[in-house]
Amino acid sequence: MAELKSNNKEDSILLQIGKEYNKNMRIVGQVPMELFKGMRDGMSVEELYLTAVKGLAACVGDTLLVPTAEKFLKERKL
Repeated sequence: MAELKSNNKEDSILLQIGKEYNKNMRIVGQVPMELFKGMRDGMSVEELYLTAVKGLAACVGDTLLVPTAEKFLKERKL
């Protein structure tokens, strides 16, 4: 019985990991389109940069990269 509970917990963790992976891959898949559309529509270099950073962060599963990049850009504008 203890083994069954352990497997359920592991299954739950694996399901959560799979959901996060799928979410990240959707973001990664959208980034090229967002970049091309942004370039076409005159999006600023900073906005394009953050879009690219968002895709990179999703590729590697980094949750701090985007907020850190945003912070650095804000500090540079002051």
